[in-house]
Amino acid sequence: MIQNITHVIVSVLEALDSQSITGRNAENVIGAIKGLLLAAGSQAQQILAQLPIDKQIVARKFFS
Repeated sequence: MIQNITHVIVSVLEALDSQSITGRNAENVIGAIKGLLLAAGSQAQQILAQLPIDKQIVARKFFS
């Protein structure tokens, strides 16, 4: 399951970074991913640690 969540997060980060998702849609997606990470609880750090370094940087930009 963690691999699926990681795949979803990477896909969303790529879309956000390339500005394929912008404005209100981006805000909604960012909120949904934050909720997903919150629901993952203690596994959220493990999920984020599995991201490639470049995606971790993008994740900090959008999810902080």
